[in-house]
Amino acid sequence: MLAWRTQRATMWGRFLLVLLAAVVAGCSDDGGGTGASSATISTWSVPPSSVALLEPKLPVVQSVAKVGGVTITAGREADWTLVAQGRAWVSGLGKGVGVYDARTGRPFGSVAVPQGPCAATGEGFGAVWTATCEPGGISRIDPATASVTWHLALPMTSDGASSIGVGEGAVWVLVDGSGCRRCVVARIDPTTLKLTDRYRVPGGASAVRAGLGGVWVTNSQTDSVVRLDASTGTIVARIPVASGPRFFDVGAGAVWVMAQGAGALCRSDPADNRLVGCAVIDPGGWRVAT
Repeated sequence: MLAWRTQRATMWGRFLLVLLAAVVAGCSDDGGGTGASSATISTWSVPPSSVALLEPKLPVVQSVAKVGGVTITAGREADWTLVAQGRAWVSGLGKGVGVYDARTGRPFGSVAVPQGPCAATGEGFGAVWTATCEPGGISRIDPATASVTWHLALPMTSDGASSIGVGEGAVWVLVDGSGCRRCVVARIDPTTLKLTDRYRVPGGASAVRAGLGGVWVTNSQTDSVVRLDASTGTIVARIPVASGPRFFDVGAGAVWVMAQGAGALCRSDPADNRLVGCAVIDPGGWRVAT
């Protein structure tokens, strides 16, 4: 079942969208296109996360209907969900991405994505963007016509457990270098649809988002979020978070990270690159994010 609250809650759903990560190895250049910059790499030796965890009293779980939400029968293949342009875009349904009215839940069919959508989607520059895994790459979806208008092949991992970033003047995606998993951030110009740069990041990179003045990458090996300068790709900050940072998003004035190992939600302030705190949501730790 796919469910979300209407109006105000859908905005928070976008902000708190979370993305699954993979443990990765060391970094090296990726073949083709612009070479990945090696000047931005720093090596950190980080012990297991010692970030203090808050344990707030959680509200009582309520049904979607009770809080005024809409429940949609979407099938077991429903995956990542993005609310944008008055629609809910659900990866894994129909021919690729299912489309629903964000207020009523009425289905509008699906967008054909032959390469197989994967990873958390993004919205911006007048389009919906999705990564693909079969083969790897990124596709642009025109929300007016609900059709793919462009696809760029990229060397991505095939598990789809990541995200793309849309903002700060570009579309951003984590790709593989030679012998490395997700240790290069590729920058794509949303107007020319050209790959303009590759920026190397430390091994362990999990997912990427863009906004609030930076490009952000979760790292499951160092239990941290790194911030890149969108113009140069230089790593300008590393923010420690609770163990196992996986899915995350930016919005509402903060960077929100799901620390999967700790079962916690962490909030960071982009104004000073400071961890505000991590609140335990599931004391047993999350095995799968939903």
